Amino acid sequence: MHVRSLALRTEIMFAAMDGEVVDRGDYVVARTPSNPTFFWGNFIILPSAPSVSECEPGGRWVRAFQREFPEAKHLLVAWDEPHAEAFDAKPFAPLGFVPDETSLLRFADATPRASAWEPRHLRDDEWDAAFALLDRAMTPLNDSADGYKRFLRIQVERYRRLVARGLGAWFGVFEGGALVGTCGVFSHDGLCRFQTVAVDQTHRRRGICSALVDHVVRHAQQRWPSQPILIGAAPASAAERIYLRAGFEPIEHTVALLFTDKQNTPARPGSRRTSG
Repeated sequence: MHVRSLALRTEIMFAAMDGEVVDRGDYVVARTPSNPTFFWGNFIILPSAPSVSECEPGGRWVRAFQREFPEAKHLLVAWDEPHAEAFDAKPFAPLGFVPDETSLLRFADATPRASAWEPRHLRDDEWDAAFALLDRAMTPLNDSADGYKRFLRIQVERYRRLVARGLGAWFGVFEGGALVGTCGVFSHDGLCRFQTVAVDQTHRRRGICSALVDHVVRHAQQRWPSQPILIGAAPASAAERIYLRAGFEPIEHTVALLFTDKQNTPARPGSRRTSG
């Protein structure tokens, strides 16, 4: 199955780096064994939007997901529709599914922006500081704080390994020796995508996010000059507005359906969408 959506291709590219991507013919599996509670690391892609009957208990795509992830406490199905704004998720609500929507943006404006902030590559001894910042910024937003913290620790270690393998880079903005903003950027199979853009709550609305994004864009342009630079955000969110001002333009609106075991879920629906 050929995946057209750039948003979904950049989701599965991370699984391809340190997990596996399997084409079953009528659907695609993305699997991240190092972080089995990561929704967007363990999911399936369908060729088109599912019907309600296919998502009922025992339905076609429920059976397919459970075959692929028999131990999972969640169920995430995406489909290869780059412009799914009109999809109606309401009929799926009685089954426990919620929509997880992504606005994918591509960098289009090459105008450099002046800033007093000077982002730089994160040193190897600064990854704990990156985890602490992300923990402060993201864990309070999630229904299961302890579960999300565990998920986040595994994810940060994963990014650290990928950077060490030369598959991407991680950056920080510092003030007085303290890390106040951070994000990463990775490339695989001709595509380049941001990950986990975050600014400490005490330092927001000071231009740090814009400076960080602008600096990382320049890095990506130099390192991967022929690749589109992509970033994801929740549609109509504050993050999307920042990225638009930073020179990105929306190119896709994708939708997925997510079901979670609320007693075990590591993150509320859409939470990882704050990350790019």
